[in-house]
Amino acid sequence: MDNTTRQKVDGIVTDLDHLIKELRILSSNISKDFEGLGEESCSSSIESMANGYECIKNQLSEIN
Repeated sequence: MDNTTRQKVDGIVTDLDHLIKELRILSSNISKDFEGLGEESCSSSIESMANGYECIKNQLSEIN
């Protein structure tokens, strides 16, 4: 992989990492702030999305 492509992949990995952190914060805040309003389902869905993005991030990180 050439340097330009590597830099683009690294940039995507960094962006995914930020997105994952924000999703996890959002999930946590929903769990705390919206008790009794379906927060478990919503929080779980967001956490599941974060986990999916984390898998993608890890796969991209492994690309040589």
